[in-house]
Amino acid sequence: MKFDRPETSLLDRRIAQGYVCVYCHGWTRRKHNHWHQATQSSRSVQICIPCNAWVGLHPVTNVPLGVVADVKTRNARSKAHDAFDAIWKQGILSRKRAYFWLSEQMVTTPEMTHIGCSISKPVSVSVKLATRLSVKISKIDLKLTTAH
Repeated sequence: MKFDRPETSLLDRRIAQGYVCVYCHGWTRRKHNHWHQATQSSRSVQICIPCNAWVGLHPVTNVPLGVVADVKTRNARSKAHDAFDAIWKQGILSRKRAYFWLSEQMVTTPEMTHIGCSISKPVSVSVKLATRLSVKISKIDLKLTTAH
């Protein structure tokens, strides 16, 4: 399936790269040793100081791992990753195939299907889709194991 890529503005690209805040459109800053409550550890982040929206940085390249997010969106992304990652970690689908499947469900390209680049609504859709796929595959597995 071939997708036509819509033209994106420079602002949209900077938001997608994590360098501009999706909420206030202000520039984000790199901050090292930012305390991360959920993991009880410090990490490097790209942060919007006025909004307190942030995204983690890749540990080697220091490139933002997605779009800055507020607490609600970060929590939704975490749930999406828990549901979605289980699909490929349990061997239900390969990671590449799982992302391809998710991109088809969300009618986007596999390159644009990244939970770290999603904001609240797409993230909640990802959680629902991933959960639905896991349940569907579990039922198929159950039928296959009881059929023998």
